[in-house]
Amino acid sequence: MKYLLMIYGNREKWESMPPEAWPEAIARQEAFNARYRDTGELLGAFGLADAARAKLFGESPAEAVTPGHPLSAAINTALASLGTISNVVPDLALLRDRVDAAWASWQTSQHRYSQTGPLLPGLISDVETATRALRHSDDAAQRRGAHRIAADLYFLLRTFTKRIGRTDLSLLVADRGLRAAEDADDPLRIAAARWNLGQVLLTTGEPEVAEEVTIEAAEELRPGPDDDHDRAALYGALWLVAAIAAARSGDGWAARERLRQYAWPAASRSGEGNILWAVFGPVNVSLHAVSIGMETGEAAEALRLADNIDASGCPSIERRATFALDLGALLRPAPRRCRSPLVPAIRRAGITRGPALQPALP
Repeated sequence: MKYLLMIYGNREKWESMPPEAWPEAIARQEAFNARYRDTGELLGAFGLADAARAKLFGESPAEAVTPGHPLSAAINTALASLGTISNVVPDLALLRDRVDAAWASWQTSQHRYSQTGPLLPGLISDVETATRALRHSDDAAQRRGAHRIAADLYFLLRTFTKRIGRTDLSLLVADRGLRAAEDADDPLRIAAARWNLGQVLLTTGEPEVAEEVTIEAAEELRPGPDDDHDRAALYGALWLVAAIAAARSGDGWAARERLRQYAWPAASRSGEGNILWAVFGPVNVSLHAVSIGMETGEAAEALRLADNIDASGCPSIERRATFALDLGALLRPAPRRCRSPLVPAIRRAGITRGPALQPALP
């Protein structure tokens, strides 16, 4: 800071400044300070601003360092508004249909971003308005129903915001989804909410915390011999996240053991399914085994496992695309033999990690 250096660092320069020059020098310095406070490179006496925290600690303030998606601001605004205050009893059946339709679009459409994204700001506002309207309702079933719808919407928002690069919003909606599931007093949705939270924590580079969250949730959910397949499926899905977390923490043995001891038996019991959009079953366990091989540097083993996977019946286009991209990454360093039917599509797409691959997927 130039004039402070004059004051404290160079008496000769300090004395050489005529009095009439000081206002201009101070004005220039104030403009300099304002500019670099805005970018986070200069701290004020009041402490650390959001942008400054980003520069000093590697944090990610929402719009400062994240490329803007066209819907990012609208989703952010809708989440901040928390709906409106209304005494009108909401049409929960209509809200349920709208949330389910948004999920169907997200999991099955090749144009899922353009089809699903525009639905989300309005859904956030309407669902928040419904939960507020029923907050003090004497009808406990209706109140819990609204919270179940809210939880399901937040689960969708978790994956959408993650995919558009807004991990800050993804963590926010994962937390809201957990709170909504708890308000609904729904054990399966509470487990699904923790599964979603674990997914966010993997994205933010916190595999140890993801392990803790998902293993604790799995132990609480552990299905008994008389429990239905949905409980077994969510139990297995939680262990899949814990397995990936172990692989990313460098413990490949624990990752494979979690598949063998927990995920595979749960998949054998539950069969293929999509309970609360977690896409769990034998195919997804196999896909995770390939991912673990990639995470632990065992490319040959991952390709061997991929040979026997038919992902065409997986209900989520995202999971099928991820599998194809994993294969592309495995094949990129050097050509390897792999019998997966996806290999021709991967080669035609240039073995890339991008949207060019998606139209070629089954």
